[in-house]
Amino acid sequence: MANTNDFLAFAIAGGANVDSQATYAASGYLGPGFNTGTAFANQLNKVWRQSSTWANVLGLFLNQAQLDALDNGVPATLLTSLTTAVKAASGQTAQVVAFSATPVFDCSKGLKLEITLTGNVTSSTLINVPVGVTIVFTIKQDGTGSRTFVSPVGVPLDTIDPAANSVSIQKFEVASTGVIRVSGPMTSSAA
Repeated sequence: MANTNDFLAFAIAGGANVDSQATYAASGYLGPGFNTGTAFANQLNKVWRQSSTWANVLGLFLNQAQLDALDNGVPATLLTSLTTAVKAASGQTAQVVAFSATPVFDCSKGLKLEITLTGNVTSSTLINVPVGVTIVFTIKQDGTGSRTFVSPVGVPLDTIDPAANSVSIQKFEVASTGVIRVSGPMTSSAA
């Protein structure tokens, strides 16, 4: 299900009636704003396009993190959502992937990837991998344990701990060539 972005860009169609960037940058109204009197449509459209486009981009950023961007007059909700999206994009929060025998880990939603095994993973996929980042896999066993995990192609994950309720964690670096290399040994602990 797609998330909602109520913040729509204004005057972005080809040939929109807006001042050019050069005219806008050199305008007398940019610093002090508009004075009493008539502001021309092309001037107003440029100002509205500048602010509405950034509002739209921020809304799209929230949508990438699977959050809504609602124009409901509640800035605190937008701030909380933006903080959550930034933390997810920077890898500060874990992307918890629901169990599946064939899970997909999407790095555009976060670089800390977590799954709890309630069955065996027969294959997994890693997508949208940026270069030059650290990726962390956290693989948890449920109360039964002895679940197996087949890592994504190109991810040299060590063998996970089969003990019930164990947590196996391993870090990887993504080279500028896209090659994923181990950056530390697998650690394991009880949940």
